[in-house]
Amino acid sequence: PGEEAARALLRTVLGPDGVAGTPLITHAEIVATATELSAHLLQVDDCWVQPPGAFAESLSRSAGENGGVWLGNPTLPAAGPLGSVRIRGALGGAPFFVGGERHALMVFTVAPRAWTRADHVVLRQAAAELGSALEATHGHQRTPAQEARARYDELRSELLTVLNHELRTPLTALSA
Repeated sequence: PGEEAARALLRTVLGPDGVAGTPLITHAEIVATATELSAHLLQVDDCWVQPPGAFAESLSRSAGENGGVWLGNPTLPAAGPLGSVRIRGALGGAPFFVGGERHALMVFTVAPRAWTRADHVVLRQAAAELGSALEATHGHQRTPAQEARARYDELRSELLTVLNHELRTPLTALSA
């Protein structure tokens, strides 16, 4: 699709009327939606979110020098069952922030390619919309410890309800 159509689609799918506005949606579901849509729009083989760390920081510095996006055709070292190999392909990324931490939306194709201006715009827009969607839902997300505590509370409440019912049933029969 055209640049403007891709931007509008990203805004619609990831924005407040899309997944970011869906009650009880998890960050994992938002990321999955964003990466699938971005991979499709950019016609790449893989798309993922790079978590905060040295790589995201390094990419962000490089992206800052290139209008907020880094796209290239590097040769990457990789280890396989037969030893070390070099992978040639096209790699890119755009940084975004969630909760004050820098992440990066990454894309990869197996074959080298010439990145276009539209690719830059779509990747930058996808990262911005993903960051906004995650930031908008950041306060609504539970940590794994909070999820475990909530599940514990649910199970405890259910157990007490069942025990209360089971204890009352024989007492009712005896009093009759």
